[in-house]
Amino acid sequence: MYSLTAAAPNRRSLGATRGPSQTAVSIPRIIAPSLSTSLFSSSVERNLLGGYAVYAVFSFLSVVAMRLPHDVRPPWKREEQNPRLDD
Repeated sequence: MYSLTAAAPNRRSLGATRGPSQTAVSIPRIIAPSLSTSLFSSSVERNLLGGYAVYAVFSFLSVVAMRLPHDVRPPWKREEQNPRLDD
């Protein structure tokens, strides 16, 4: 939450900054239970990986999710790594 507070240009725009972030966090919380239940029942019903395919899928998604923050760089660091050539 600190980075969102720091990203807001002033105190008036805190709501506009936090609103979309809360929405982005809430949508997966709505979808995840039904997705995991459906995936679990499908993997057991079709005997995918002995009924454990749900764990393989979510393990893969966890690795992808842990990798995502490493790809995000602040704008000032992006410019240093890719200097503009004005020549």
